[in-house]
Amino acid sequence: MAIRLATRDAKRERRRAVLTRGTIDRDPVRPSPVAMMDPDLVAAIRSLPLQQRSVVVLSYFEDRPMEEIAEIAGCSVSTGWVHLHRARKRLGTLLSEEVNNDVH
Repeated sequence: MAIRLATRDAKRERRRAVLTRGTIDRDPVRPSPVAMMDPDLVAAIRSLPLQQRSVVVLSYFEDRPMEEIAEIAGCSVSTGWVHLHRARKRLGTLLSEEVNNDVH
């Protein structure tokens, strides 16, 4: 159990680094995934409120199921879906793209 908690804490710190700074410590030879992304998309994601930004990163960049995302974010599964839906709508507006209502 101690190992699991330590692993979870380490992952949480790495996610926090991504969400707050947009980068994490990586091998200097390989660029971070954030550095390889479209700068407009990165700026749009960073402009989202924290909960929405967290759900987007955990869903699309870490490919986590909503049950796990909700646990990490400290909300219910349905609230997680609401955050993801609102984030997608906001990103669509910021990036001038049409957003499909199907969030799944």
